[in-house]
Amino acid sequence: MRKSDLEKLRTLRATPSMVRRVNEPGRKTVSSSYTNSKRRNRYRYGCAMRCQYLGGIIKVALFTKKDLNAGILDPKYEIFINPEGEEWISRERTKNGWEWRTAMIFNLFNYWQIHYDYDHLSYMNPEGTKTIKRELEVEDGGYRGIMTWQRRINEQRMDEKYKRETAKWDEAMEKVPKELPEGFELFGLQKGITEHYIFYDYDRKGQNKGYCTCCDKEVAGIEPKYNKEDRCPVCQTPIVYKSKAKLDHIMVHGGRASLIQNYEDGFVIRYFNINARFYAKGHNNVSFYEVRRVVFTNGNMTTYIFEMYKQRCTRWITASYANGGMASYPMYQKNVASVFRRSEWPTAYMLMRRHHRNMDICNYLKTELYNPAIELCVKADMLPLAKELINICYDRTLLNESQTELPKLLKIDSSRLKRLKAIKGGVDALKWLQHEKEVDTQWPDDVISFFSKNYFEPDNFDFIRDKMSPVKIANYLTKQAELT
Repeated sequence: MRKSDLEKLRTLRATPSMVRRVNEPGRKTVSSSYTNSKRRNRYRYGCAMRCQYLGGIIKVALFTKKDLNAGILDPKYEIFINPEGEEWISRERTKNGWEWRTAMIFNLFNYWQIHYDYDHLSYMNPEGTKTIKRELEVEDGGYRGIMTWQRRINEQRMDEKYKRETAKWDEAMEKVPKELPEGFELFGLQKGITEHYIFYDYDRKGQNKGYCTCCDKEVAGIEPKYNKEDRCPVCQTPIVYKSKAKLDHIMVHGGRASLIQNYEDGFVIRYFNINARFYAKGHNNVSFYEVRRVVFTNGNMTTYIFEMYKQRCTRWITASYANGGMASYPMYQKNVASVFRRSEWPTAYMLMRRHHRNMDICNYLKTELYNPAIELCVKADMLPLAKELINICYDRTLLNESQTELPKLLKIDSSRLKRLKAIKGGVDALKWLQHEKEVDTQWPDDVISFFSKNYFEPDNFDFIRDKMSPVKIANYLTKQAELT
């Protein structure tokens, strides 16, 4: 619809019958449960409306009771409806002339303003009512019919938008493996749940036996006492003794577990919350609820969380604020090597895992994805530096991201790279070697190691740099440490 064409349509003014109608007294009696009383509505109609079907466009004029009683016969609002194109536009008469609006009718002229103390929302002549019902395919005419049609169209648009937004998420989630690795549920029970118990039958002769909720076995040779903390003699898990005579079952919440699986050419890391019901008679009911998935594929990282979306349903949605791992979720380790072996994702994680088996996989992959030095440092067997780069905030001034060779990427040369590797230096040692290269000198490796082990950076000594060399500063600090 073009506004210029709509402005040419004939003006619909109020008729004398409309003025009379809006002032007719109400006929309906309304009961109030709050005041336990009854009252008759003051007026029969809240506003007056008039419409005509002009060249495929339904033009609706809305007149307020205030304007009609003041002798103003021009409409306060004009609504233009294109039933075939399922679109509408409105305009409002103001002090500065007509102003265009895109609001629905109940936001344009809120029907709550006319709902109270009126029998009907609006008055419209029978011909106009038939036009609204016929062209918009609604049961009511006037205000309520237009409101129903606009809501229906708006819901259709929202449904279409919702499907467009969620289709790509559903497609991505369909690729996640449906089955969990064998042994993962047992892992979640034993490692993901931190509260375990031994239910026991008390025996006066001391031949007490019990049931361990962790290893799911009958255990003997125990010395139980109600609420006593101990370790299971079979699986050595910390437990608390509970008497079968006093308790039938125990609910445990807050368990956590995670695992990694192959996903296209990359990985998906899945996080589960675990609830359990431990029965004294020897049965565990364990429930897993997946709450987050972090997908690494096509050179990108995407996080999905299982939450309510737009008040419609609980489903998988993307979450930019949740980018990262949750180290508090124990990782199932039995399938890690096979997953990385089958994946085509370029990573040095398996090299790092040889020395830091418990490092959070998600945090490592995320940092490696956005920090070009991580993979090169791990492959160069410079694990202390790589570990520190993973655990600190990313500092773009520390690296030269335009370089692909490790020495140039770290802003040092090959000889200093060998020295950094030999002293197993981290970020602070790298900063001292960068400063050493910048001032074109060389300091002993033990001096650089001393500074880095004590978390001193070159900037810490700017106040005394012109009076003492780094070697003298290191010697002075060493002597002072011995004296104090």
